[in-house]
Amino acid sequence: MENNALAIQVHFLAMYIPSFFISFILNKIKKTYIILFGIFSFLFGSILSFVFSGYMGYFFPLIFSGLGWALMFSGGTYYINEISSSKKHKLQGLNSIIIYSFNVLSSFLVGILLSYENGWINLNYITIFVCILFILLLFFLKEKE
Repeated sequence: MENNALAIQVHFLAMYIPSFFISFILNKIKKTYIILFGIFSFLFGSILSFVFSGYMGYFFPLIFSGLGWALMFSGGTYYINEISSSKKHKLQGLNSIIIYSFNVLSSFLVGILLSYENGWINLNYITIFVCILFILLLFFLKEKE
């Protein structure tokens, strides 16, 4: 149980420590690249769950998913802040509702998935699929710019 607590603590550190540095990074790198790097970090974490077994197959994916979340969230937030529309504040509110609704839904679904046999592996298959969808969506949106 102590090991699980450490994994979750490191996961939360990976989620929030990048926010102290992200503004400096975003001045040098495009926001879409930060978001893309976050997606790839998430994807890499899911792939690591197949490479490592036991505790390490849980510990390392949690670190990379935390980092991926931080980069995607921060990059997306900065991306929305650049909107000069009069509806900017409504879009920010809608973005927050969507993000946190999916966050709550995902948390419940993770708990349900992990209660089944091979739940951790299936969760990572789903994560890989969603990451690929996000990459395609990001490239589609980039092409429209």
